[in-house]
This record gives sequence, structure tokens and C-alpha cells, in this order.
Amino acid sequence: MQRRIPVSCETCILLATGHYASSYKGAVWENKMEWDEFVAIRKEIMASHPPVTGGNLSGMMADFHHMFGESGLLSGATINKSGNLEGIIAVRYRICSSLLDISSIKDELEWIWTEDLSYRYYEAHCFRTEETSVTLDCITMPSAEGYYVTASIIIELQRA
Repeated sequence: MQRRIPVSCETCILLATGHYASSYKGAVWENKMEWDEFVAIRKEIMASHPPVTGGNLSGMMADFHHMFGESGLLSGATINKSGNLEGIIAVRYRICSSLLDISSIKDELEWIWTEDLSYRYYEAHCFRTEETSVTLDCITMPSAEGYYVTASIIIELQRA
């Protein structure tokens, strides 16, 4: 699905199994939800689970470096710990938007997140598209009792 710029927020995707698939309103495999629903789910998870720390955070950071490094479209991204619990891992990348359409960038981001970085137990993500950027906000958990990992992946669009 391709959207025109500027769009303040797009639909979110929720991929859930186990406990969270039945406990969140409307949470079924590949269910689309609005931004406020994504924020509510993220807030609920953050209130009831600890954030990723230590070796688990280091491992996830290494995975981000590896997967973005392997990407044909997004290699060279800057990846850092943000200090912000709503986006513990912060990814920034600048691209000339005339080289690619927005849907190609979003497809690559979604593929990297859902196939390579998120845990299989639970994940949710949401795209926000603005005139100068595409942002993927996401959250994942390895188990019902586990920690959560959040990320904010910002692709800054430069006009040629």
C-alpha cells in the first residue's frame, strides 16, 4: 500500500501470538490498527514488563548493526541506544528520496524488522510518514514473562 507524502500517521501492523494475541483488543495476526492503539499497547507492555538491558540489549544492538549492514538499501545507518524507553534503539539513515519511492523504503524496513529483528512471541510496529521522513516505531517481546525491546527507525528523506 503506497501513501502520498505528507501523511501524519499510517496504520500499524500487529503480529502477535500467545498471551498478547488474545488480550489486546483486535490483536490478531496481521491486524491493522491506528497509531493511538499502537501507543496504548506499547504503554501497557512498558508498564508491566522490564525494558531490555545488559547482554540482551547488546545482542539486539549487534543484530541491528548486522541486518542494516546487510541491507542493500539501508547499509550505513547510524544505530545507537537512545535512552528513551519508547525507542530504546534509535536508527537514523539519510537517503535521497528521488532514488527510491517511499513504498520501497517501507518494504525494506518492514522486512528487516519482522523477519530478522523482532521476536516471534510478540511484535507490533507502525509507520509514520511525513514530508521529510519515514519512521518505523516498533516493540517486541521474546516471551510473556520477558523484557520488551522498542525501536524508532527514522529514514530522513533528502530531495535531490
